[in-house]
Parts: sequence; structure tokens; C-alpha cells
Amino acid sequence: MSAQKTRLEERFRWRSLPQPLRCVGLLGWVLACLVSLPVSAQQVPERYEQYIQRFPQNQSLLEETLNRFGLTNEEVGPGFALVVGVDFYPQLKGREELKPAGVDLDKLVAYLEGQERFQEIVVLRNEAVTLENLDYFLKRYFPKQLERVPGKKGRFLLAFSGHGVQEGVDGYLLEPDAKRFDPEFGISFSVIKGLYRRILQHSHQSLVLINACHSGAFLERESYGQMIPRDPGHWAITAGGSVDELVWHDAAIGPGSIFFEKLFAALDGRADTLPYWEEGPSGDGLVTVEELFAYLKSEVQIATRQSQTPRMGNISIHGDQGSFFFFDHDRKVIRKTGRTKVPPSERRTSFGSVDCPNGKTCLDLAAHQARRDNLESANAFLYRACSLGDLTGCTYLGLHFYRGLGVEQDYVEAARFFGEACEAGGAVACASLGVMYRDGVGVTQDLAEAVRLSRLGCDGGTALGCSVLGHLFESGFGVDADLSEAARFYRLGCDGGDAMGCANLGTLFSEGSGVDKDSAEAFRYFTLACSGGDARGCSSLGNLYERGEGVDADKGFAKLFYQQGCDAGDAWGCEQVERLQ
Repeated sequence: MSAQKTRLEERFRWRSLPQPLRCVGLLGWVLACLVSLPVSAQQVPERYEQYIQRFPQNQSLLEETLNRFGLTNEEVGPGFALVVGVDFYPQLKGREELKPAGVDLDKLVAYLEGQERFQEIVVLRNEAVTLENLDYFLKRYFPKQLERVPGKKGRFLLAFSGHGVQEGVDGYLLEPDAKRFDPEFGISFSVIKGLYRRILQHSHQSLVLINACHSGAFLERESYGQMIPRDPGHWAITAGGSVDELVWHDAAIGPGSIFFEKLFAALDGRADTLPYWEEGPSGDGLVTVEELFAYLKSEVQIATRQSQTPRMGNISIHGDQGSFFFFDHDRKVIRKTGRTKVPPSERRTSFGSVDCPNGKTCLDLAAHQARRDNLESANAFLYRACSLGDLTGCTYLGLHFYRGLGVEQDYVEAARFFGEACEAGGAVACASLGVMYRDGVGVTQDLAEAVRLSRLGCDGGTALGCSVLGHLFESGFGVDADLSEAARFYRLGCDGGDAMGCANLGTLFSEGSGVDKDSAEAFRYFTLACSGGDARGCSSLGNLYERGEGVDADKGFAKLFYQQGCDAGDAWGCEQVERLQ
């Protein structure tokens, strides 16, 4: 076997289905809370102390609230927030006041204190919105506070409302002393994301909310999906869907911005739609990021005749799938008894032992059970959905057999259910089955079939299928090797949110294979890969920092990214960490 083939096989050895497929799982119903044990104050310079608001915690009330959702103080941490906004720009002649932004700030602080019981809220308003203050609170103050939370279960919210500007594809928050709408007077989203990196490293779950024109530039690509209970997760929702998109206020909707007015409406119970209940309103008293975004995207588009489209993306370092969430205060009391309309545990015996009228209802009930870690019962509902012809139910069931979730791991059964969903037109199932035919897992290895199925998945819009197809073209498995085609499909996979596709494309740019050698592009794609949770992407990013290719050499960052790659399971990254000790 050639060294090249050995290298390729090692590089593409998947211990499990890749990230895009893992996002499909029904473990996405997050149980966490916004408050927990109080964290002691740290020494703060006087110039910063003025911005901090601290609120006492009632531990007995807190424990009672958590217990309603099957949680305790030990499982979820206290809430911290940095609320930032500008409602007055004194040097913008004729545009000095931005009253809706001030309303957004006031309502959000009141809500976090009175309804969600956050432990600490820092408010930077108008002249306090400076890069120096953002640097202190995002890089120094809050990371230390989050480190003090037992079990590092702290939760963090960053919110901004004010003017935004753009230059090319880059977006900026307009500073309060701006003389005109120009990036010269702005704070770059790239800088803010760099400052926020320490929050990602020290918090369990976090959420960024940005209401500003051109806010879509904050997210490099849109991504969302179902989430795993109690897991870490970091997300951002922007008021606009692209770098060119404007956002605004409508007095007919409320005194604040359309984005935040709709957000507060969502939290009064309207966005709490899952799980499905046979009697009474659906929901469980928690509004996850997934539910919140679904509501915002629909309502804001309706209110603006599709001129403003909120956007959501995962900003986790490792692409984890936990979720920040809010309480639905109108419904949490109704659900506190834990009553349920799903069949009781004694009916969780075998597939076919439950009943539901249609595929959507079955999936909602499966989600309800999965959120409570009743995977056997969830699988029963998935099987019922699949038997009713719901390809999503078949896909989920295939994933659960592949990974041994609530059933004994069985690759043959996984392939069977993926096959049923694929035949019904399920692109994700086709791509997943393509992986199995490529690797000879659960089926007899057939590279030509792997190519066919991966192409079906890619053509159907599944990033996983495109990335797998790129690998097949790069390695010459089942098709003539063609590095330019490999690069094309990797790019499609990466653009669709597949971190491994980004890592593979970064490698091609680094080596000049199928594309012109371009270290800057390699750096960009390795960064996307690492942000999406690809271990090899992080290690490769460390290598670029060490060698100074595509970026200024920095041994500190090199060690950081090698360590991230190692922590995520990349053996080569671990070797580099040991070498640099």
C-alpha cells in the first residue's frame, strides 16, 4: 500500500458518523437552568465596578424551580450577562437618538433580573461602549467569574442593540462617539468574536444576541439543529440574515426594535412549542435556542415582509450541541407536576407498542422522551413514525442503531433504516448510507454505491454527502481521482456547515493539491473547521501558527490549537503538544 493511500485512509478514518449527521439526533432537548449557586465577587477596579449589577440568590426557591424539570443546583450554573447598547450618538447630526435600542436594553436587563434571576449583569451603555471595556469584561472579568462556578456550569449571555455598519463582507458595531456611519468608528465583529473566545472556553452554555444593521456578518455560516440534554453549547442569533441586511423599529409592534420585541413575545410562551401534548398547550416550560430561533425567524419575516431575516449559528469551539434556553414563565407552573401524555414506562417494551396519529406527532413524542433520556421509548415512537412513512423517523432510527442509542448497536439495522429513508428521498440518510458503503460497515463494501449515494445526498443539499464525495474523488475510491473535483465538493460541504469538509479543503490549499497553494485560504478553512469541532482542523491551525503560514507566527496560539486538537481526539495534535512541552 502506498504511503499516500495510507495517509488518506488515516486522515479519513471516522470513528462515528460526522458532525452534520450527529446534529440529526433526537437528543436535542436541553434541560438546564439559568441560575445556581452564587459566585463570590472578585476584586474589580473602581472604573469597572460601576457597571456591575449583582443580585442575591434564593437557594431554596432555586432548588424548587430546578426540581420541576428534574434538575438540581449541581447540574446547572448561575447566569451572567453582558448587555451592551447605544441609544445616543451625540456627533451623528440629525441621527443622535436611537430610542428603540434604549428600550431593548432596559427591557432585557429587567427580564434577566426579574424573570430569569441572573446572578450578575454588566451594562455598558452609550459612552461606556468602548473596546477597552469589552476587552476587560469578556477577556478578564467574566472568564474568572465563570471559572469559580462549581463544575464550570456557568451560563453566559451577550446582547447588543445599536447601529451597525459594514465594509465589504465585514460588519462593525458603531461606537457612540462616531461622527459618521463608517467602519473607522466601529468595533469589528471579528474583534468581538476574538474577545468572546475566552467566554467559550470557560462557560458551559452561552448565547449572543445582536440587533444591528449588517449583523449577519457576525456569523460565517448559518447552522442549527437538535441538541443534547445538559450538554455544553454556544450559539448566536443575529437580527439580520446577511452582511447587507438592515434592521429597524416599527412602532406598531412595540417601542423597541422589531427583533427584541419579537424575542420578548417569544418568551411569554409563544415559542414554547415542544414537546407535543395530546391535551392542552404543547411545551414543557423551557424555550430552547432552537425554539426561540424558529419563532423569531418566522415572526420577524412576517412583520417585515421578508426584508429582515434573523440568522442563527453555532459558535462553539468544538461544535457541541447543547443549548442555552429561557424559562417560559406562563407554562412552567402547569408542567411542574411532571404530568405527561406519552405512554407510561410499562409500555416501553418493543417497537410497535405505542400509537400516534401521524409522523409529526410521533416525532414530537419521541423528542419528549429523548429529552428525558428515555431512549427506548423514543425509539418506539421513531419506529411508529417510520412505519407511517415518515423518512425523518427512519433516519433518526438508523442513527440510533448506528450509535447504540437506546438499542444495541447494530450496523445492519442502521443500514436498513437509512436505506428506507434514502429510498423515500431523505438526503441525510443517503449520505449516511454512503459512508457505510464506503467503509464496509453493516454492508458489503461497494465504492461505486458509495459514490452514488453520496452524490444523492450532496444533490439533496446535505453537506455530509458533499464532503464524502470530495473524499472519494481525492482518494480515487469508486471514481477516477480528481483533486479539482475533490476541492469543489469539499467546498460545497464546508459551505453547508460540515467541519470535516472545511478541514479537507484547508489541507488541499495548504498542499496546493487541486487548487493553487494558498496559505491564507488554508488558514481560513482550518479556522472554520476548528470552530465547527473538527479535531484535525484545530491541529492543522496550530501547525500554521507554528510555521507562520497564512498568519503571523505565534507559538502560544500554536500550542493552544494543538491542545484543542488533542483534546478533541487528534493523535497528531497530541504528539505536537508533547513535542512543544
